[in-house]
Amino acid sequence: SWGQLILLGAVAGLLLIAGGVIWRRLVLAKR
Repeated sequence: SWGQLILLGAVAGLLLIAGGVIWRRLVLAKR
């Protein structure tokens, strides 16, 4: 159903944003 697709898309987006934030923190911490 569309509800599941939207939910999966929202979760994927949040994970992508969270991953980017964590990755930036790790990179900045290494410098």
